[in-house]
Amino acid sequence: MKKKALVIVGSILFVLAVIFAVYLMVDADSHTPKGESETNSWEMPSDLNPVLSFGNQQQKELYYCAFDGDDIYVGESEAFFRRIVKFQIETPTDVEKIYTKFNLSEYRQITQVALFDHWIYFIEMEFDSMDSPSVYSLYRMKEGGGVKQFLADFNANFDPDKEVSFILTKEAILYNDDPGIYTISLSGGPSKKLPGEDYYLFGIDDGWIYYTKLGLDEDDEDYKSYDVLHRMRIDGTGEETVLDLTKARGYIVDQGQEFYLTSNKKKTEHKVIMRTNGGKETVLAECSDWTECLNKEGDWLYFADGNDLYKLNVAKKGEKQLVYSFPDEECYIKNIYLQDGDVFVVSHKDITLFDIEEKKIYIKRDGTKIDLTNDLPEYENY
Repeated sequence: MKKKALVIVGSILFVLAVIFAVYLMVDADSHTPKGESETNSWEMPSDLNPVLSFGNQQQKELYYCAFDGDDIYVGESEAFFRRIVKFQIETPTDVEKIYTKFNLSEYRQITQVALFDHWIYFIEMEFDSMDSPSVYSLYRMKEGGGVKQFLADFNANFDPDKEVSFILTKEAILYNDDPGIYTISLSGGPSKKLPGEDYYLFGIDDGWIYYTKLGLDEDDEDYKSYDVLHRMRIDGTGEETVLDLTKARGYIVDQGQEFYLTSNKKKTEHKVIMRTNGGKETVLAECSDWTECLNKEGDWLYFADGNDLYKLNVAKKGEKQLVYSFPDEECYIKNIYLQDGDVFVVSHKDITLFDIEEKKIYIKRDGTKIDLTNDLPEYENY
């Protein structure tokens, strides 16, 4: 009996070893660029059309999920695995697993998910130790799952407080790497660096690349920051200074129309500002509470006032209209994501220095409200 038991145990261990070996082989093979990514002939396109609007590009706390109509693709990371799942907004408990990997030899997280042309693009972050920087790898796979294709490796040595992310366009991918902004084709391959050192990618709109760059603080020559927003053409020409981000926040732009928020010195009065290509400022609305979140779709500008979400028609310069109010007056709206008339809004409430309570509400264009608080991970896990 003992001999038979040993044979069974040995067989089980052998099977597990084979499964583990296959897992490692698949993961290793997926790190090899495929097909078009093996060519060196790719050139920077003359035009870039971002998949997400400039306003949606700024909702960085929502980068772990991607919206496709009624479907949401979500990157989840736990101690022993990371995965991408898909579910419909109205049936969030009916989950389809697209991609799953176990964290066996190292700890990895999925930190960003994006969609275009039936492909899922995503970042996996590998955490090695406190003594070395984390390595971020960009992959893609078909929407239905399959083998992931490696696109690029990059790290975040430029500033540990900055989000490590990419912006997906219909022609190429732009991302930050030390010490500037890089671009690669949608299928990977050799990257190309854009002009400028210590630049941090901010957004893309209407043929312009918006970015901040590392500079000395006016009051403290030893302190460096990314406080001034600039822009340049796709070919690196026509650099312009756009805005001092120490005096404004929540900046978005839509084909030359700029929107941002300002406050008085005591931060007791707050205003929603519009201007065109750096011209004269127009006050669209006033807010009673601190806010830093704006977004725009069509003629409608959405903005937060504490725990209240408003919208106003920019073309008609109409009065602000209440869209939704979170019951908890101590919370504040952190993110506004817009999709074909639908609104996904997220609030934060500071419980302790390290603990944030989130509420996530999806508001459909017909007014239906769906609470996704318990169906999506908390941002603090990423």
